[in-house]
Amino acid sequence: MRWAMSTSSEAIAAAQAYEDLHVPALMAEWAPRVLDAAQVGSQQHVLDLACGTGIVARTALHRVGPHGQVGGVDALPGMIALAQRLSPGIVWHHGRADELPFDDASYDAVVCQFGLMFFPDRPAAIQETLRVLKPGGG
Repeated sequence: MRWAMSTSSEAIAAAQAYEDLHVPALMAEWAPRVLDAAQVGSQQHVLDLACGTGIVARTALHRVGPHGQVGGVDALPGMIALAQRLSPGIVWHHGRADELPFDDASYDAVVCQFGLMFFPDRPAAIQETLRVLKPGGG
């Protein structure tokens, strides 16, 4: 299922509040640790699931360098709209983790900092993660 992306000013304001409050207080400090655990490095293709405003994706962009690629997926249009404003060099997608719009074995690493608990169908999201992850990926 695909959704139309309509982004209200309220949705963007909520995303901005998340970026201003939660990212510095909770998320920013853990982004490098998530990427370390997935062994993200130069030239990799990385996907950030439930990316929110994109702190993990933005951090990954510095690690993968100019020959890597980073994408982010979130179900909330306001989060994606703000993420696009904050970092247009990342490929942002509005969508669900249990219906990823990517080819099999597309990514060297798929990370999710703070989203699994919110996925309506966790087993399907994990299956999709494994589907888009390259063999031996993190």
